Amino acid sequence: MKNELFLIVLSIGLLFTSCLTDDSEIDYDSLSNAEKMQLLDIEDASIWNTLCTQSLSDDETEVSASLKSAQKVKEYPSKDDEYYYAMFEDLYPSKGDYDFNDVILRSKLGWGKSGSTHTGYVSTTLMNKGGSLSVNVGLMFYEVSGSKYTRIPYEDISVNDTQLSDGPWMAALSDLGDEWTISYEFENKSSNIWIGYFIEADGVKILTSGFAPVDTEEFTVPSSEYLTEDNLPWGMEIETDVIAVPNEKVSLLDAFPLFEEWATSGGTKNKKWYESPDGNNTFYNK
Repeated sequence: MKNELFLIVLSIGLLFTSCLTDDSEIDYDSLSNAEKMQLLDIEDASIWNTLCTQSLSDDETEVSASLKSAQKVKEYPSKDDEYYYAMFEDLYPSKGDYDFNDVILRSKLGWGKSGSTHTGYVSTTLMNKGGSLSVNVGLMFYEVSGSKYTRIPYEDISVNDTQLSDGPWMAALSDLGDEWTISYEFENKSSNIWIGYFIEADGVKILTSGFAPVDTEEFTVPSSEYLTEDNLPWGMEIETDVIAVPNEKVSLLDAFPLFEEWATSGGTKNKKWYESPDGNNTFYNK
């Protein structure tokens, strides 16, 4: 009888506790952007890497003229009206406001390969600088095999005719202006590569979701370093024609109404969530 009474009391206690922690009891409006984002159930961190094809292959259509000598350069994304957008929060490792407007870069990549010599360019427009921190931007070069990324040694890379040595190319965002083009050349036998931006704020380098710190020689995407315990990133890349910029302090949840279902469905629903912004919470820049 005592055991039965104990079980009844214990069951009532557990039920009461569960009611107190039920999502329906949460004052959602009082939560910060970070707290609201942390309520998302994102089991598979690789969904962030599905927003952009993060590998270039030399079997695609040739669309632009040569950059150097007689070597032909292909441009990516191959559609004239599409670009790569790199969007960053700049407070790593602290959690920010998840508006992803601290730095937004829009780019086209040019790439050509002759033997083991890779030549090309990265043509970029600064679409938004919402954060107050001084920022450097940098480029990373990788050999790609499926989900395995191998960093191309710095000493094999030349950027703007300057050979790199013990670190990646970086430049102050304030020195680059609103638009810039970077030329590069490197040696590598692979026919599948990827070139991606990162930022440095307050001396801390921040890469887009799934990528490892700059000096990591080899990793498998998604790497966890630039993901929170809730699988939320500090940076992401999106491949599209134009993207709306979230207003300051407006999270992705409010800027893009379809984002939440995309995130919680494991990326199976609303795959183009970024094409349907809330006009009251976003704006178009340039």
